[in-house]
Amino acid sequence: MTCTAMHTQKHTIATIARFHLLPFVFLLGIALAPLSADAKSVMWTEARGGISTASGEGRLGTVVVHNPIFQVTYTASVRNLDTDILLSDGDVVPVGTRIRFEPKPYEDTDTFWFRTGEAYDSPYGYFTDDTSQPPEESWCLSDNVIFGSGASQVASWFALFTVVPPQSVSVEQTGSAGLSCDASGKECTVNSEGTIRSRVIFQETTGKVYFSSNYIPYSTAASDGWYWECALNLHYRLFGSSSVDSSRATARFPISSQTIPFTFRVREVPAANRPPLTPVITGPTVGKTGTSYGFSVVSTDPDGDQIRYGIDWDNDDAVDQWLPAEGFTSSGSSEPFSRTWSTIGAKTFRALAEDEWGLRSGFASHTIEIVTCPVAPRTYSCSYSGPSCEDRANDGKTITKTASCIATDICSGSQTFALTECTSRGLSCADVPEQCGRPDTTFREF
Repeated sequence: MTCTAMHTQKHTIATIARFHLLPFVFLLGIALAPLSADAKSVMWTEARGGISTASGEGRLGTVVVHNPIFQVTYTASVRNLDTDILLSDGDVVPVGTRIRFEPKPYEDTDTFWFRTGEAYDSPYGYFTDDTSQPPEESWCLSDNVIFGSGASQVASWFALFTVVPPQSVSVEQTGSAGLSCDASGKECTVNSEGTIRSRVIFQETTGKVYFSSNYIPYSTAASDGWYWECALNLHYRLFGSSSVDSSRATARFPISSQTIPFTFRVREVPAANRPPLTPVITGPTVGKTGTSYGFSVVSTDPDGDQIRYGIDWDNDDAVDQWLPAEGFTSSGSSEPFSRTWSTIGAKTFRALAEDEWGLRSGFASHTIEIVTCPVAPRTYSCSYSGPSCEDRANDGKTITKTASCIATDICSGSQTFALTECTSRGLSCADVPEQCGRPDTTFREF
């Protein structure tokens, strides 16, 4: 959004920008969502009435952002320490298993704020400690502009959202299964059958908003005017105002405590039970973008237990897809699945098998090379055509098999090329003469 230039007359006080939301209904508080088959996330969302710079003293004026909406997402997962594989919510966990609750490290892209209908909506925020300001390189970044000429960053105001990481993340355990946990409560051993009900709790923390600008007014005995320099919270710099926090944020507000629940079933595994064998993945090894490719996975369980298959698409030890989608299948049964890729390169994914008691096999991996058409890897082979000695009409004759060079790729299929295309790649493609045998002779005594 580009607005008219700011008043530059001495002692002008003005509200420079007012941004209004269209009617929307937002859930304020907890919004749970699965991140993958093995991680869960919770989103804190809150709409504020308005955020503004300090009231206008001197020539700087006031900038107001009306009704912004702020969001922070937290994520956690649970790892089976015996197999080093992430568990899915609702999994069966064998008695004796060691598990660890793992909050995801904080990333700037987990913070977010926006207002609807404006040209520079929805910038990400920043995680900073309670006394730190946003990183300096973000102060006058065009992605954060709320008023002015935008990308050129001339005479512009910018708003920045920061979040103080929660000082603690705790785990609360309930349910009928027996657990023994370390002092942090995050690493536990499962001691008895029953149900585990866990809550990963992110402590209440603080959100802050800063304003920055790339112009500064000056006044001397000779003249009044502006000079260009990126600075944070100019109203504090110019007017010497004090702030409620040492980082000089324009506004600060609480981010409430957030909780992610997990539930697991615990079973006593028969003493002689064994995990399924590492599965076998079959499917193409070369493909092109935008095309769906089918694969299958199969394993057997040495005890004949029911099994299911977990697909790890991004090799992060987390199952992203279960086959079948619900329940289990018979040992030795294969399950089909498919995937389409939009980018080129080698795509490696993995699969494991899990039995009905929660015991898992190791991972098997498969790689498919996704290429760009019309340039694609070709395979070359020799093909032969012509008369056959199986035709009795050719008995006693010398026939010649005619050689052809065949090149095959996923984009064009099979094509015939000159023999030199194959011979240059070390394939001996040449016409083959063949002597056909005479018909059998039967002797009879008279």
